[in-house]
Amino acid sequence: MKGRSWLVVILIVVACVVLVVVNQRIGKKLSTARAELLRYRNVVPDLERRAHDAESERDLENRMSRELRREIAAHLEQRKEDSLVIEQLWRALRPNGPGAEKGVRFDGEAIRKLLASSEGNLEAVIGQILTAEGIGATLEEHSGDPTYWVAAASLIQDKDAALKYLEEAARLYPKSAVVLSSLVEALMAKDQFDETTMAHIATLKEVDPANSLPDYYEAHCRFQSGDIQGALQSLSEASLKDRFADNGMDLLMARCNFFLGEGCSDSIAMGLSAFTLPLSNMAMLRGIGRRSIEHARDLISTAQYEDALRIADSVVRTGRNVSSSGRFLIYDLVGMALQESALNEYRRIYEGLGNVFQIEQIDAQLRAIKDRSSVIKVMAGSFGNVLQDMTEQDIANYVERTIRNGEFSTLRDMPGVAEALERARNQAQ
Repeated sequence: MKGRSWLVVILIVVACVVLVVVNQRIGKKLSTARAELLRYRNVVPDLERRAHDAESERDLENRMSRELRREIAAHLEQRKEDSLVIEQLWRALRPNGPGAEKGVRFDGEAIRKLLASSEGNLEAVIGQILTAEGIGATLEEHSGDPTYWVAAASLIQDKDAALKYLEEAARLYPKSAVVLSSLVEALMAKDQFDETTMAHIATLKEVDPANSLPDYYEAHCRFQSGDIQGALQSLSEASLKDRFADNGMDLLMARCNFFLGEGCSDSIAMGLSAFTLPLSNMAMLRGIGRRSIEHARDLISTAQYEDALRIADSVVRTGRNVSSSGRFLIYDLVGMALQESALNEYRRIYEGLGNVFQIEQIDAQLRAIKDRSSVIKVMAGSFGNVLQDMTEQDIANYVERTIRNGEFSTLRDMPGVAEALERARNQAQ
């Protein structure tokens, strides 16, 4: 009996030892499991963040790819629209073309004298060339073309009289895009952002629905009226359209005929028309971009990054569309300024999110814009000296090549400008 008791005690002791060992092993496993669990808990957020960054990068790449395809398509479409204008210009600039030497009162030498007497003021020179009788005669000859009404208004220095021309043109041609655009711009220049102006914009959107310009008019009017959200919505809608057309080339050709009617040579008529072509919508776009970016900054300051990013996207798209739409450097300059301001806000947003990859991509785009801006500044600075030595044929070639290839390519290929660019490159090294 006593032996059995000891046996029971021994079994109990063995059982306790086994339990201790098992508990130790389980404890070690639990400890290891807890460590693994903590490690995974730390790893999962990092993986989620990386996955989100990768997804954002893919979205950006896809968005940039879509925008690039739209820009290429819009550029090709614009080149098709310009083809007729280019052919007309080519015929007009032939040395022995119709009226090349008949009744010429203002050739290159005469214009140089007028410029000297007016201290280089082209507007003053135009005031000495154009007459009310000459404008009336040319307009009567082409009264069936609404573009000539707009051209006449653009050449009249009395803004009230010019507005009357546009109002009459709108009465005669209520569905003309070129007339409606110019009338809206004239009304906005007089700080008129009322229902009348908005009604003209609405009609223009119906007449030319694929053109983004009416939406920018609407955005400008809404900003001026204090409707910030409405303005940003109009900006977003405008930036999604591929086409930005302000009828500048048609207007250039029509204005040229008014100068021809006053006795200018073909080359001088084309040069005066091109060098004084009104581009008031460029100032409007700069204003829209500035107001939009100011609102985006307010959103960034309160960590509303997604809303701010949408505004910056609209401004970047606007800048790209403007840069690719025009033939003159001013389009490029305004477009790049819009892109630069929006990309800087992109950078602030991604700094707040800690996205290093996006910051590097944006920095690369900003460097490219800075390099191109520097080139354009050198071109613009050197063109004044080059212009003084240009013959009439040089001016004709300059305008024709600008319309055909764009002002950037035209200036880059001019010897005097090319030399200035080479000097700037050597100084930068």
